[in-house]
Amino acid sequence: MSQDSQELNEISSLVPPERSRYPFYCPWAVPNPLTHIQDIWKRWRAPPLPPQRTIYINDPARNGGFCHNRISTTKYSIVTFIPRFVYDQFRRYANLFFLLIASLQQIPGVSPTGQFTTAVPLLLVLLATAVKEIIEDLRRYRADNKENGRRVWVYREGQLSEHVWTQVVVGDIVKVTNKAFIPADLLLLTSRYM
Repeated sequence: MSQDSQELNEISSLVPPERSRYPFYCPWAVPNPLTHIQDIWKRWRAPPLPPQRTIYINDPARNGGFCHNRISTTKYSIVTFIPRFVYDQFRRYANLFFLLIASLQQIPGVSPTGQFTTAVPLLLVLLATAVKEIIEDLRRYRADNKENGRRVWVYREGQLSEHVWTQVVVGDIVKVTNKAFIPADLLLLTSRYM
């Protein structure tokens, strides 16, 4: 018997059996006390270890399946800006409330005020927020391009050559100089200062 099942049996022995309340056993009428304990046990047990990975040094063909080394912190693209911006703005209850009020004011018999008293301020707020989001996303895009365009020395095919960070792949041997930026997660092989 494994250690897991022994611990589960010890826990389940503390729970009184529900069958003793009924003169006959009826599985759909009797709550199973072990179900709750087993659910708790499954949640608290340690997750299984991920499968081991083998990395081959200077052999990018055999190291397939890893993600690229490109940094992208931008929130929008040209295609996704309008739908994502509208979704993000109308998740906020205040904007949703003003949209509802502005749409109700468009009905002439419902609103005593003008049709555009709420719609124009809402559109101005949304326009100002959109301009701010575009400027912030452009700044992130430029910072990403600057970061992705940094150069690093990589040992490939028996010689050191200079590459941009996006061309660094899993298994590359990278030469990092003193006070230089590090292009990715690295395993330190040797150092002059060790």
